[in-house]
Amino acid sequence: MARAKSNSSKKEKARGRSAKKGASKRSSKSFSKAAGKNRGQATKGRSSHKSGARSNAQKSSASESAMPQSVEMPMPDLPPKLYETGPYQLLDSGNMRKLERFGNYILIRPAPQAIWPPQLQGGDWGRADAVFTRDEEGAGQWEWRNKISRDFDVMYSDISFQIKLTNFGHTGLFPEQIDNWMWIREQIRSRMARTNNANLHVLNLFAYTGGSTLAASQAGAHVVHVDAAKGVVDWARKNARLCRLDERPIRWIVDDAMKFMEREIRREHKYEGIIFDPPTFGRGPKGEVFKIEAQLKDLMEMTKQLLSHRALFVVYSCHTPGFTPITMQNQLAPIGAARGGRIDTGEMTVMDSRGRQLPSGVYARWLARDAVEHEESMAEQAEKKSKKEAEKKE
Repeated sequence: MARAKSNSSKKEKARGRSAKKGASKRSSKSFSKAAGKNRGQATKGRSSHKSGARSNAQKSSASESAMPQSVEMPMPDLPPKLYETGPYQLLDSGNMRKLERFGNYILIRPAPQAIWPPQLQGGDWGRADAVFTRDEEGAGQWEWRNKISRDFDVMYSDISFQIKLTNFGHTGLFPEQIDNWMWIREQIRSRMARTNNANLHVLNLFAYTGGSTLAASQAGAHVVHVDAAKGVVDWARKNARLCRLDERPIRWIVDDAMKFMEREIRREHKYEGIIFDPPTFGRGPKGEVFKIEAQLKDLMEMTKQLLSHRALFVVYSCHTPGFTPITMQNQLAPIGAARGGRIDTGEMTVMDSRGRQLPSGVYARWLARDAVEHEESMAEQAEKKSKKEAEKKE
């Protein structure tokens, strides 16, 4: 089948900016070895966070952000091309369902967190080509309302994905991860630019269809992609071919993530970046059982051991009910305490056609001290440049 392409790079960049603004609350915690203390600051949106005590103004701002605030949600008229052919778009959500467009097709899938009324009319939802429903026991099935291909391609965030309408309702695309993909590319490219393109090795665990793998590879990293399901690894490799990354240095590993990490530690292999999105429950290729509440402590400890002395980042995302940004910050904190740097946390969300956010998991990202300092330096330079331009205008 012909590959669906994005309308333009400008639209992709705009979509990325919207996704960055999507998280309803993000926070950051900085770590300083010299001071030997952990310091944090709650913020809204993406920003740089300097080490050191807060100023009175910062304390006041943090207090104000913690107070209840009214939020005026945008409610414009429906976009005239709401159902145009294109990449992924969340059209609406409500009544524990979501209305999405994947390329040429409109789908309805479960969204247990969408406990609110939909904003679009019933006729808009009636345009769906297929509906996936799940019963009380967790099984599900598709209802095909129109002729539809169960296997097609779309491009999203500059990554080509093979979309499959699987029997368990997944499609292989997780749009809530777009901010993480953009952040991974940004950090890898920045570090390589500062180190004369020194090789940077990234390990992606529970890697599924490979969005993070492909984002890291696009930025120039050497990547190891690990998932327990051979069919899913084959799916990720197909995505790499669609992105023309199949000749890049990517190792495709079918293995239990925990066992692979144990072997890598014995081999004394190290990585500058580690990414993982562990399931609540899963099985390895030989029947190994993974339960997040039982294995997470060991996962974090082995992550610490696998980070090189040049370690750049850890990206940890999760869809387990009950895991909050604060929970995940606390789980990742030992890495920050040992190495310094900064931990950012927040909700992963997808914004619909009317600006409403659908929460879709949480993330925590650790960034090395040298990268934090570089961000702060760049922000200071930009501020100075802005002041000079303002002074010239006066």
